[in-house]
Amino acid sequence: MPDPALDDPPAHRADLPFVLGGCVRGRPQPRSILSVGIVLAVIALPLRGLFLATGSSMEEGFMLAFPQRVLAGDVPNVDFLHLYGPFSLHVLAGWYWVFGDTLESQRVFGLLQHLGIIFALFALARAWGRRTAVVSAVTVTLLVLTPIGLSALAWEGAVALGLWSVVFGVRAMHTTGRTRRFALVSAGVLVGCALGYRPDLVVALGLVHGWLLWQGRAERTWRPVGIGVAVGSVPMLVHLAMAGIGPSVRGMFLEPVFDLRPGRKLPSPPSFSQIDGALQAVAEGPLDAPWWRVPALSANHQLFLWFFVVIVVAIALPVIAHRLRRTSDGAATRLTVLMGASLFGLGMLPQALQRPDSTHLAWGSCVSFA
Repeated sequence: MPDPALDDPPAHRADLPFVLGGCVRGRPQPRSILSVGIVLAVIALPLRGLFLATGSSMEEGFMLAFPQRVLAGDVPNVDFLHLYGPFSLHVLAGWYWVFGDTLESQRVFGLLQHLGIIFALFALARAWGRRTAVVSAVTVTLLVLTPIGLSALAWEGAVALGLWSVVFGVRAMHTTGRTRRFALVSAGVLVGCALGYRPDLVVALGLVHGWLLWQGRAERTWRPVGIGVAVGSVPMLVHLAMAGIGPSVRGMFLEPVFDLRPGRKLPSPPSFSQIDGALQAVAEGPLDAPWWRVPALSANHQLFLWFFVVIVVAIALPVIAHRLRRTSDGAATRLTVLMGASLFGLGMLPQALQRPDSTHLAWGSCVSFA
């Protein structure tokens, strides 16, 4: 029998999910508390090991060192190489100023970014009920916690902000008046902040919010969204004024996208007969197989197949959502959520393809898979 605590999609306004226009005020229902508790329990299982593990020395090193340089007055893209948006460094610099620039502090911030991704997908999947929301959140937990631990990387922060912009963008389609205006402005602010973390997320954000704005074109929803984007883009504009347009374009667009160092580029698709990356060969070799030794494909075969599954799922989901919206009477509710989330996942595909190792495949597919 199905667990009544994780029920089917709600039928009453009082139990309407936030993404579909529901209100968050009032006392949470026991079923909602149980659902969130299950997700938190799954997240808590590996936390002790993640906080004690060595972690990724390079990634955690520059997420400790670069904000320290910002606090010392240095400018990213001018005084030191930084391939991503500046906003993540400024936020981390503020975090370190308050809590100290320790490894533990950095990992706590990384955990908060992971929680932002997990519960954004929980909020989106809640349109299908609590059970589906729990499954979606647990799935994305496995995909974002395992690749690189609790490192406070800009990518996780950008995806978290971007997904919450989708939540508020879809919510705006199901609300009216002041609530709708607030949702639209919030979506715009989150878009601007996400681009300040990772400018290359513009593809995903452009796809989903372009579609949402087209759906609301008759009501000129672009105005409050534009105001929000302008507010959220202030950190990026300040950085451009400090660093200059030339160094910023070179550091944030040309070097990470077109001028990849030889060690950063891997064959696409991955080789079927071997693991291409030296670090991945060390981390995922036959000696690192799980202790239970259940028969499975070798790591290089899994990566090869995973590469194509990521592409198929990312493309198929928005196509299926579009067709369902055209034929279903519920097009204005749950399928709108599916369409928005799947477009965001499709826009993340370049992240998976640019360097198809297990980490980037997980990062680029976490939304589509969840």
